[in-house]
Amino acid sequence: MFKLGRIYTNNAAAHNAVYRGKYLGTAITDAQLSAIRNGTFDDLYIGDYWVLPINGKSIRATIAGIWCYASDTPHIVLLLGNLGNFPINDTATCEGHLANSKLQTEIIPSLLEKIYPVIPEEHIMNVHELVADAINSAGEITHYTLMQLKLFLPSRNNLGGLAWYPYSSTALRTKDYRLHTAYSSVSYVRWPLTQYEMKFYICYQCWLAENFNATDWTFGSDNYFWGNSSPANSLKRSNNRDLKFSPYMFLM
Repeated sequence: MFKLGRIYTNNAAAHNAVYRGKYLGTAITDAQLSAIRNGTFDDLYIGDYWVLPINGKSIRATIAGIWCYASDTPHIVLLLGNLGNFPINDTATCEGHLANSKLQTEIIPSLLEKIYPVIPEEHIMNVHELVADAINSAGEITHYTLMQLKLFLPSRNNLGGLAWYPYSSTALRTKDYRLHTAYSSVSYVRWPLTQYEMKFYICYQCWLAENFNATDWTFGSDNYFWGNSSPANSLKRSNNRDLKFSPYMFLM
């Protein structure tokens, strides 16, 4: 049986190159946080995960990438399992895009308050992002606003890379003009996790960062399928599965 031996180079590149998938416990320890802060990432590899008690649920928190964002601060990309079924908006519209959506303005701040007792706020990176806040009748983004974000919707680039386009809609094949952030390394980087094990990621039937048109939002699957669903109905079924909210953060 193959057994992973010791890797003598403790840095982001070496640890991004290994998919391990080890269970790390029910709490992120001080030693693990120290390994992230000092940039060695000792005993932390792609696919490793915690099962954290968040809001009365056991949430799988998976290491999707190590130091994947353009920042001087060492960090890991932490992909959270389904935090619940929530709408993007209450009505079937993408007006105001993500910046002005109910998900961004009401639901995410409420969820963060429930996350902080388990993952202290000071260890979650605060990222400045240009976030889309207006679209036209064709669903094309027309304006961005600068925001500080701690919790993100995965983009299809995070999951499949720039070349992995939706199965339909010619419009969506044109350089991501519907993406929620502008020229952002956060949303344009493909995570090492999805390069090693595409069917592993936890974004099955979950909201993604892109709108599909002026009224629908995109969702992801684990079988190389993209689709759209009205943001007004977080319980709308596709392939007999509910849509979910599975965000990510940068843990430092």
